[in-house]
Amino acid sequence: MMNHLEIADELYKAREEHDRLKELCHEAQVVYRRICAKLIDEMADKDVQHFRHQNLTISTKKHFAISVTADNNDDIRKWLMETYGDDTDFLTENVSKKILTEKIREEVTGNEKYEEEYPDFLNLKTARIIQVDGWKDRQK
Repeated sequence: MMNHLEIADELYKAREEHDRLKELCHEAQVVYRRICAKLIDEMADKDVQHFRHQNLTISTKKHFAISVTADNNDDIRKWLMETYGDDTDFLTENVSKKILTEKIREEVTGNEKYEEEYPDFLNLKTARIIQVDGWKDRQK
């Protein structure tokens, strides 16, 4: 049976391995993001919306992110009441970030509104991202 000192040694080794893999993962993520940015730029230059490659469908899509916090919740609720009325799905005690983000995505992609039309306190950020369909099936 192991004593506490031997177990502590195992803990230290496991932690070192954890830290090494975490750093390796971070480095891989940096490379992956750089390659995605390069592919997004190339697709935009060639006006390519999507393509098939090695049984995968690769496309770009617009990613939307907003900030809903305790600090801006009251401002958002007031803005929602003024903009959409008081019977919306996302107008609850605490604003539903997921539902509101989807509403904004629908309005922007449907050309009903432009990103600049939303208030600053939402901290709306958009970016083009790569979407790969079929990846999970391939990994099996």
